[in-house]
Amino acid sequence: MPTPTTWRETRVPSLYANCVIIDAVMQVNSQLRLSPRVTTQLMVENGQIVVHVQNVNVGGFGVPGSLIEPQINQMKQNAETNLNTQLAKFTASSGLKLQALSTTENSLSLFFVE
Repeated sequence: MPTPTTWRETRVPSLYANCVIIDAVMQVNSQLRLSPRVTTQLMVENGQIVVHVQNVNVGGFGVPGSLIEPQINQMKQNAETNLNTQLAKFTASSGLKLQALSTTENSLSLFFVE
């Protein structure tokens, strides 16, 4: 089971379309703690928000991807679950369906259809 991951900061840079950069702290094992920067892209697929991991940077030294893959996958899954749980509450009461999204440096905008 993956070890806990905390999100230190989440930024939405204006240079990337629908991307969110997450600075995380991951306890990989009892002796190794990493602070990766994870670049993700948010997309709409079948009315749901899907998080695609674009890049993981652990800061200047080589770390095998397999070492932190479980934590990255868990972070991705948690983000999708949290976003889509809130989305489901809104769409259930409104009857609308998510069609698209966009990000700016300070916001996430959702676009709906009937």
